Amino acid sequence: MHHAHPAERRHEYLPFIAVRPDIQTCGLGSTLLDHHHTILDLRGTPAYLEAASPASARLYRRHGYRPIREPFGPAGSNARLYPMWREPGAEPIPHRPAPTSPCPHESAPTGRSGPSRTSWQS
Repeated sequence: MHHAHPAERRHEYLPFIAVRPDIQTCGLGSTLLDHHHTILDLRGTPAYLEAASPASARLYRRHGYRPIREPFGPAGSNARLYPMWREPGAEPIPHRPAPTSPCPHESAPTGRSGPSRTSWQS
């Protein structure tokens, strides 16, 4: 992976973002990216990432990332990473969300009285 990582300009590396599969397509990943991009844009900092699939590359494209090299992966494997770059202030691409059923977290009570924190959030 190091060979694809750009070294020409100072930037922030987004190592990964993950949303539980049962609540994907509810906008949580986009919300996380929007928050992160607000901070980067205020600093004037570009961002680099390696999307792990064509579907995640499409998500990142909608948020202003552009492919910068051909996908790459380990020799003898079909796994591929898609290197992408986002300039500060990049305009997101409007998209029409795919029709989905209501998000599970919106339609069913969780039984929790407040937000929970995991050890990495403390």
